[in-house]
Amino acid sequence: CAIVRINFNDPKWGRSASGALAFVKKNGYSRLLLVPELVESPSEEVFAPMRKAVSSFVQKAASKGIKVLVEDFDNPFSLCGNTALVDALLEAVPSLGFLFDTGNFLPSGEDAYRQLLHFGPRVAYVHLKDRVSGNDLSCTPAGAGCLPIRAMIKRLAAIGYDGWFCVEQFGSADMLADASSSYAVVHESLGDPAMTAPLTEYYYPEVPVVDASLYVPSPEIPQGAEVLFDGSNLD
Repeated sequence: CAIVRINFNDPKWGRSASGALAFVKKNGYSRLLLVPELVESPSEEVFAPMRKAVSSFVQKAASKGIKVLVEDFDNPFSLCGNTALVDALLEAVPSLGFLFDTGNFLPSGEDAYRQLLHFGPRVAYVHLKDRVSGNDLSCTPAGAGCLPIRAMIKRLAAIGYDGWFCVEQFGSADMLADASSSYAVVHESLGDPAMTAPLTEYYYPEVPVVDASLYVPSPEIPQGAEVLFDGSNLD
């Protein structure tokens, strides 16, 4: 998958787009990841014409047999800076493919697993990126951070995704060791013979609703137990 960055706010973007498509075609790529340049002031007034430009670019790419993808991007100044913006772009350009980056929802305060369920079958390519925590967005080997990487890999397999998993580890001090660790997590998650449909779901804890009026004290107290609260009062 080739990567192309285009500034759609430049009136001459068509010239750079033609050059990019020629390069992609010459080197035998059938898909490209489109990364629109960041904007100075994110707003619907700015993004709306960019979507039209992306639609035109996608049509040009399709005429050359090239499939265009976009990914969720971890920057509020991006045309794909959060789920709502990605939805708007995919709605405006239905033929766009979606590249799901597991680590790019956290900076905008969104839940990566919920977004995987949201985009589902539209996922055409995957970047595995893990983060240390919501407060520390540093990258870490897949499965070693705060994101449910294993659950997401299993979920992708369950919905029929059979493409590549590209691991991103920005800032790694030992890229080879981290890549090996990430590979092991992917291999384990995809090759687990015990993986069944229920195990591919990542469940969110739901707090049970308790009706205090229905409380009934236990009729029998185990021998030797010390009663800390019998339900009669709060003394």
